[in-house]
Amino acid sequence: MSSSTRYDLLLRTIRLARELEKGGFYNAAKLFWAAAFSYELRAANDLPLGGEPGRLLDELDAVIATLEAAGADPAVIAAMRSGAAGVRENRTITWDEVPAVAVCRTCGAIQLGEARACPACGADPLTLRQVTPIWFFDPLSPDEVLAALESGPARLGALVEGLSAAQLNHPPQPGEWSIRETLWHVLVAEQLFAGRVQKLLAEDNPSLTGMASWTVSGEDDLGAHDILDRYGALRQETLSRLREIASGDWWRTGFHGEWGRVTLLQQAIYFARHERSHFAQIAGARQAAEQIG
Repeated sequence: MSSSTRYDLLLRTIRLARELEKGGFYNAAKLFWAAAFSYELRAANDLPLGGEPGRLLDELDAVIATLEAAGADPAVIAAMRSGAAGVRENRTITWDEVPAVAVCRTCGAIQLGEARACPACGADPLTLRQVTPIWFFDPLSPDEVLAALESGPARLGALVEGLSAAQLNHPPQPGEWSIRETLWHVLVAEQLFAGRVQKLLAEDNPSLTGMASWTVSGEDDLGAHDILDRYGALRQETLSRLREIASGDWWRTGFHGEWGRVTLLQQAIYFARHERSHFAQIAGARQAAEQIG
């Protein structure tokens, strides 16, 4: 399928999804929204930017300039430039620089900050689409997230079962993480999660400090299975704490310098989904490791 044909099909699919939704045919509409999302991903996969930082930055600058020339909201352009500056400097982009973002489902206008009536068409704040920073925040119930957190250690253990130390330390490609390095990252994230659970339960609306967990170096003498054991023990401690809380405690809030206001439930969902996002990565690394015998 050519890129022009795919683009045309994407627009037609979105148009159908919107019209079906307006007509109350919600289950039919969701199929076409799903198809639109699928085409978005496939189009991006067809033209990857690659791993060159300069190419990403050049594309950021070019698209921002194009949006500005097309008349995009100056406040949105300024926030995009702040985001691009954070990427250029390889640092965390704070909530002050890029706050909450919402899109009006009626006219498509973008607004920053606390949701309010659309300044372009007056649509009610509850009708806006809130854009979360990462899909890790997609909702789950407390029971669902507890089940996901409970099953995580066994799933990870199965992914590395039977591999030698050499295989566990073998990177799939130069510059990519080995299985051991990925497990270390998962452990660091679990330590961060455990600390936030404790803080959110002990304090009212605490400040939650962000951390680039992928930059924390591993203990060189700690093997992959030792990392798994430490992670599993810490996860059980956290689960024991979460199972004992009152139902209302899931909604206790804190303020995160990158995400803004977050609940305990959102943090649990975030770390459960983040962990799952590395399963395919480890499975791929296992396939490469098995080739070395």
